[in-house]
Amino acid sequence: MSRPRVTEYFELLVSILQENDIMTKPGHIYNMDESGLQLCNKATQVIATKGSKQVSSITLGEKGETITVIACCNAEGTFLPPVFIMKGKNKKAEYEDEQFLPRKPPGKVLLLVNGHASHHSSGETLEYADENDVIILSLPSHTTHFLQPLDRAVFKSLKSAWNNVCNKWMRSNSSRKISRLQFGTLISEAWAKAATTSNAISAFKSTGIYPYDPDIIPDYAYLIDENAENRQHDGMPAENQKKSDEARVCTQPELPFVPSTLAEPIAGPSSRPDNPFPNEVLKKSDSDSEISSEEIVYQDSDEKGSEDECCTGCGEEYSATKKKDDWIQCLYCKTLYHENCSKYINVCDLCGKLLSKKK
Repeated sequence: MSRPRVTEYFELLVSILQENDIMTKPGHIYNMDESGLQLCNKATQVIATKGSKQVSSITLGEKGETITVIACCNAEGTFLPPVFIMKGKNKKAEYEDEQFLPRKPPGKVLLLVNGHASHHSSGETLEYADENDVIILSLPSHTTHFLQPLDRAVFKSLKSAWNNVCNKWMRSNSSRKISRLQFGTLISEAWAKAATTSNAISAFKSTGIYPYDPDIIPDYAYLIDENAENRQHDGMPAENQKKSDEARVCTQPELPFVPSTLAEPIAGPSSRPDNPFPNEVLKKSDSDSEISSEEIVYQDSDEKGSEDECCTGCGEEYSATKKKDDWIQCLYCKTLYHENCSKYINVCDLCGKLLSKKK
């Protein structure tokens, strides 16, 4: 993320909250976002006796249809009924009726959305929002993983609960597959576990929206080279700007080294532990050699982790993993890899090699 751009966003946010007298009204501050759920289950961990020849788990042999879930909640912990979008040829207008406006409180409300063009490209939508006292504020690009409430504390819980209810259903119906006919029953159970008041309140607090606190965003969230923001207006050719902005510089804070014993396996690709960067990286083959570095350059990655993230060492997909090795998350680039697919402690091979060049 770019610190100047995030600072500008928080300045705009506080001005909107103050001007419309909703600074202390959490029920008037909403966030809306969408995510995808697949009509299938994923293999889970199985407990078995050591030395067992066969350890099986029931799962579908194909990727199911993806259904889009649109969620909306406010800072006091109230969720609106979710909206689901499925593939189809015919659209029924009544499915779009009475969603947000009948449930909004009287007066001005703020609706935070991501920066997708569809949220602000329709004049009809913007006029409709203005007529009904709805202020739409788009989050800056490449920041939703830290600034969007639903991304921070709701969707991960929802997907985990969804996978659990699907696994439970598959164990009772091993000869069938999950379809739209079961979706309503399963999502009701998963939604009740994830869309809780505590999750919503935590989501707005962790993003600094309510209570308003821009300093709650950790320093290590700002990984982008801030000088790249200034180059846009310095007359640099467009081609050079693109090449220059592809590189991302990560400057390490002065924090103590994290030993390998603390680098525990993570639960899945969507896990993003708030782990500080170490000041030094040790090579597994030579624990006495220390490689210090003040910065590391790596390619920018997607702002949201893929459900089928691959090991940076052997390329194996997480969802189809067969190796018994533990999965580790690189403390620098946040990618996943098998513990034995890297020669270095706490970092993947790519980051380790880059640090070795610094030595």
